Amino acid sequence: MGLNTVYKAALATRSEKGVAALREAQRAWITYRDAAAEAYGTGEEGDSLEALMVLRCSEALTKDRTAELKKLYLSDHYPY
Repeated sequence: MGLNTVYKAALATRSEKGVAALREAQRAWITYRDAAAEAYGTGEEGDSLEALMVLRCSEALTKDRTAELKKLYLSDHYPY
C-alpha cells in the first residue's frame, strides 16, 4: 500500500478535528521530507549523483512515513 492510499485510509478513521490535524501534520511532513532529502543530496553537490541521492532519501522517508501512518491510524491497538 502506497503513502497516498494509507493517508486516505487514515483520514477516513478521524473525526473532523482529527482530519484537520492529520492534514496539517502531513503538510509539515512533506516540507520536512523535501528539505531533508535536499540536504542529503548535498553530500554529492554538483555531481551527477546529487539528484539520485535526493530521490533515494525521499523514497526512504516516504516508506517510513507510510509505515508510521499505518501504525498510528490503522492498527487495532494504540502504539504508544
